[in-house]
Amino acid sequence: MTDRAHLAPLCFALAAVMLGCAPSSTEVPPPASAPPSAPAAPVTRPPDAGVSASPTPAPPDWAAIRKAEGACEDCHPDQVSAWRQSPMGRSLAPYAGAEPSIERLEPPRARVLHERSTQNFKVRFDDTQRPVFTLEVAGETFERTASHVVGSGSHTRSYFWTEGDALFEAPLTWYRRRAGWALSPGYDTPDQPGMHREIGEDCLFCHADPAPHHAGSANRFGAPPPAAIGCSRCHGDPQAHVAARSSGKLAPEAALVRPSRLTPARAAEVCDQCHLQGAVRVVRDGHTFGEYLPGRALTDSVVTYIRSTAGTEVGIASHGERLRRTRCGEGRLGCTDCHDPHGRAPADRSASCRTCHGENHQACTGGGGRDCVQCHMPRTDTSDIPHVAMTDHFIRVVDSKTKAPLPKSDALGELVQIGDRPDGMTDGEAALLLGRAYAEAARMAGPSAQQDRARALEHLQRGLAAFPNSAAGHADLASVFQSQGDTVGLSKSIERAFALRPEDVRIARATASARLSAGNPKGALEATRRGLVADPRSVPLLVQQGQAHVALGQHVEARQVFDRARTLRPLDPELTLAEAILAEFSGDPVGARRQYDRATRLAPLHLGAWLNAARSAAEADDWKASMSALDGARAALKDRGPVPPAVLQKLDAGRALAMAHTGRGEAAAKLALQLVESGAREPDAALTLAHLSLTTGRIEPALDFLDRAVTWAPESVVAWRMLSIALQAKGDLQNAERARQQAKRLRPGAALP
Repeated sequence: MTDRAHLAPLCFALAAVMLGCAPSSTEVPPPASAPPSAPAAPVTRPPDAGVSASPTPAPPDWAAIRKAEGACEDCHPDQVSAWRQSPMGRSLAPYAGAEPSIERLEPPRARVLHERSTQNFKVRFDDTQRPVFTLEVAGETFERTASHVVGSGSHTRSYFWTEGDALFEAPLTWYRRRAGWALSPGYDTPDQPGMHREIGEDCLFCHADPAPHHAGSANRFGAPPPAAIGCSRCHGDPQAHVAARSSGKLAPEAALVRPSRLTPARAAEVCDQCHLQGAVRVVRDGHTFGEYLPGRALTDSVVTYIRSTAGTEVGIASHGERLRRTRCGEGRLGCTDCHDPHGRAPADRSASCRTCHGENHQACTGGGGRDCVQCHMPRTDTSDIPHVAMTDHFIRVVDSKTKAPLPKSDALGELVQIGDRPDGMTDGEAALLLGRAYAEAARMAGPSAQQDRARALEHLQRGLAAFPNSAAGHADLASVFQSQGDTVGLSKSIERAFALRPEDVRIARATASARLSAGNPKGALEATRRGLVADPRSVPLLVQQGQAHVALGQHVEARQVFDRARTLRPLDPELTLAEAILAEFSGDPVGARRQYDRATRLAPLHLGAWLNAARSAAEADDWKASMSALDGARAALKDRGPVPPAVLQKLDAGRALAMAHTGRGEAAAKLALQLVESGAREPDAALTLAHLSLTTGRIEPALDFLDRAVTWAPESVVAWRMLSIALQAKGDLQNAERARQQAKRLRPGAALP
């Protein structure tokens, strides 16, 4: 058999990944065949060759900055004390063997059921008052203890947990408005991440001072560990200032940044780093979130895009965007005109309004008296975080009945960059960044996804023509081709990205997936080995590496890799699915079906698990179980938005075959004929018609349909087995035995006629 034939049964599992149906990623120990682990000290990713980088100074040394910040309290005790009590000063706190110095607000125990995935999440506090989170699913459990508390409790309090140097979000968050626990942001989705939602640089950027990030990894950080937002995020690097103060000679160049003395644009960006999320944020090639310091242009490293029209939706970090959309925000009002960052509440929060509108603004007929905010900046639920309400910074006259007489956001509106184009950015790089922004927007699968993909394709191709060595650009282009079903474009683009940046976890995973789907397990094995350099504990990469070993017939190596992955993520459905396929190739069909059943119980919304379970049951002639699995697959697609026609055709073809074997021949024939006449190359539709022909003694039509089936799906055990039966009925015993042996090669342990 060829590598491709051995690989084919893996394609159902990979279909879930290509559809975006798989749970999010995680970590695991390095396989024996992997290259040496990543360097002990994290390194900053170098700029992609050929992509211009803005002329910013070297990235800040955040370890040295934090050390220097220790002297701030000597001269500024009141400000430091007030900051520590402010929401931003309490943005994050690590546990050091006991509860941080914060008041516990949460109930001591809770249980939350995610109904769609049937996953139960529990939380309790241990003897050291650290929260312990537990996942219960399919009668199995997974438990981890929090390493960090996130948030001041003004709105929410979430938690991180660590695995080695990798950072994950805990599944439950305490919401003040709800006065109870509920699923954390990112967990209430059809594709449940279990307990392994990765915390990357982008997420950490707004909750903590930057921590050194391991190049190419998704969520690995080095020393010093993440800590609360400090003075430097608003006042710049204090090292020169502290040194000058210590020597008694304060030179002008050693002065700290005072946002009130910056230009309006630069002052706004001090707050924008955390309070301007926009529709999409893109990090420029060769830059990181952690390199920004006050006084610099935020767009030198991070570019934020918003939709071209305003609407009623308010995000948890949309303050900067909403204010900019108003006349008051056009250079008239800055954040500190109304807010004291050190946490002291203003005596009169409307004082800034009266600087323009006067003490007795006669045009206002609202009932708020002197409190302009009450009427003109209503509180509203946030669109991205549940159970949270925020003040809408879109300042306007609000109708007393509708409360927010704004048009609904134009979901199809264009993306517009916030801020000036930084020095050194060419039209080509601007197109490249905009294309990457549209690609990210398309991956969010909103109502504008199709239009965003078209725009992404246009801008990425133009940008990559100018800067062909942008690995991030090629990877984003690959995602666009993938969503369009263009396997040629996908392969070409992801291979280019991999050649430029092979030791990037996300690029390595996408490359391995594309190579597995294309029948190149040797290439997939190489991609996983390179990706494991950046993160030797990545479970998704280890699963792919094991899949490649299975496709190559290296069953012992596959089992070793899967065993290592199992030590870190025992309840991972992708791993369970891969182990089922290994069992099939190892001649253990009973064990395979057991694993497929476990995968569907662990992740009842995982399309690939259901499709494989249906196929495995069909190969065992258990057609009722096959139909039940196909029903599970259809249920998994509910509420997922538009489903690719090919997926629906595959489900219909499988249902037709199961119906034909369970006494519903007329309905099966009708459905199968519709598929065949529509031009769908679905082997199960052909097998349905072949089976019905055989049962009525029509051998030649059956052989015609079977020829189509084995041509369309040469890896189908059912097709080869049925072909053997048809040839035997015709009297062609020699070819019947050949077909039987082919089925046996595909499934060594299968019971064949």
